[in-house]
Order: sequence, then C-alpha cells, then structure tokens
Amino acid sequence: MFLKLAQGKSAAEVASDLSLSAKTVSTYRARLMAKLQARSNSDLTYYALKHQLLD
Repeated sequence: MFLKLAQGKSAAEVASDLSLSAKTVSTYRARLMAKLQARSNSDLTYYALKHQLLD
C-alpha cells in the first residue's frame, strides 16, 4: 500500500487494487504518515526515493 501511495495513486485507486474500502486506505495512510512524520503524499514519495524503494 505504501508504495502505491508513493507512486502517486489515490486512496480510491489503492482501495480498488487491494479490494479494500477507500476509508480503510485513508486510515492506513494517515497512520503511516504520522509514523513517518510526513505531511503530504509528496513526502511519502520522497521517503520512498530516499530509501530506494521505487524503481
């Protein structure tokens, strides 16, 4: 899920890909952002790039 969000997919797209509700993905995203101290999706992308998680 983290990588899909870091690639720029919306919560609805991720939810559809993973057969989850959009609300669940939004909750997971909020928890992830709190743990990583990220303020936006671009911060998630930066983190993924910095740690070589994206191709």
